[in-house]
Amino acid sequence: MDLSILGTKLKAVIITHHGIGATYLTAFAASNALREGKKPTIVEFSPINRNLFERFISIRGFSLDEVSFEQDLKAPGTFPIIIFAVGFDLRPLVAELEKYSHVISFVTTHVGTSLGLALKARVFGLKELGNNIYVLEDRRNREKIYLEMNQFKITEVQYLGKKIDNESFRVLLDSMAEYGEISTADAIFILQGKLKLSRTEARRILYELVKDGKMKIEGGKLRLNSSLT
Repeated sequence: MDLSILGTKLKAVIITHHGIGATYLTAFAASNALREGKKPTIVEFSPINRNLFERFISIRGFSLDEVSFEQDLKAPGTFPIIIFAVGFDLRPLVAELEKYSHVISFVTTHVGTSLGLALKARVFGLKELGNNIYVLEDRRNREKIYLEMNQFKITEVQYLGKKIDNESFRVLLDSMAEYGEISTADAIFILQGKLKLSRTEARRILYELVKDGKMKIEGGKLRLNSSLT
């Protein structure tokens, strides 16, 4: 999955409930368009975080003056059109959106997988795993990439698969048996040291174990899920 063409050569609909993650990807898509010399119009069916959007594109050498903002599709000034609609149901507007399908390059919304067909776009799901780590999944082939969205940048995190997750679970269980209660910071440090992982990857794995129900975090402390005991 090549993110450098997101919102340009790769027309995409992102299904997500996460406004911050959606803003990061919207700003990324806008930056890709600006890099190609285009001036995108952001249609805000729901309000985007302008400060985050501005900081993200400014780091890449662009400014808000190069982007148009509208609240509907009645008079989009420049193209491509990028739609931000997290928390807004676009399904009643499918017919109207279809009229602009040739110039709509990127959409974020919380419902409406059917938009992919109407807009002739790839559909992706975006979920937050915790601690600024997100998983972006292609709904067509189930391909996944893991992204850290933080400090006004998006970084792809290498996913090492279930084998390393299981090994990490064993390492943490051994550590809890030896030391008793450990903090999330301790858990990340232990995974880094025992498995030679980066801090980002160790953090992602920890939150994946929590998401899978193997562990839970209470008051900053890591505990074994009671259903497994």
